[in-house]
Parts: sequence; C-alpha cells; structure tokens
Amino acid sequence: MNASNGRLARCWRALLACVLRDAEHHPLTREISDLRFGPVMASYGKVLGAGLSTRQRALLAVALRFPSFRTLVQDARLSPRAAAETMTDAVCALGAGPRTSARRRRGPG
Repeated sequence: MNASNGRLARCWRALLACVLRDAEHHPLTREISDLRFGPVMASYGKVLGAGLSTRQRALLAVALRFPSFRTLVQDARLSPRAAAETMTDAVCALGAGPRTSARRRRGPG
C-alpha cells in the first residue's frame, strides 16, 4: 500500500495539482475531472481497500482525497513520500485492534 500511495503522491504533485485545485471552485472543471479521474480514483480505493475494515476504508477515502494530501504537504510541510507514508501508517494503525484507552473512557460494552 505504501508504494502505491507514493506513486499516487508523485502523480498528484506532477499532473493533477492544478486541475484538482481548480475543480474545488470551478463547476465545469469539477465535472470534467470527476469524469476523467473519478473511475481511476475509485479503482484505487477498491484495490487498496480490499481486506480493510470499514473504519480503515473510511480513512483510506480521506487519504485518497487531494485536499488531504495537499494539507500534509503544504501545511504540515511533509515531503510527498512522507505524506503517503503518514496516511498509510494511519490506515494500517486502525487495523491494529481496538483502542484500549478509548474503551476505558467509554466504559464497558
């Protein structure tokens, strides 16, 4: 998953950054980018999400969104590779089992 996210990160940075940025504010650009990139992004989610829990797939959906990547790279100043690794780590961490500290706060059952 990490290698796929790294390739995806490079692709976003090199090819899609301007288009996806503009699609956030320009309806026609959004429509065209959804038609052009939507199926590809859906396939990333399907392939990378195979075997993941519901919560992991939810976080994967966040990870695959360009604004999430942009926030990690521009605002948090991570390299594209580090951004991909961070999201990979987060998705995988959800599969490590229930969080005992959260369970203790909520109480039993």
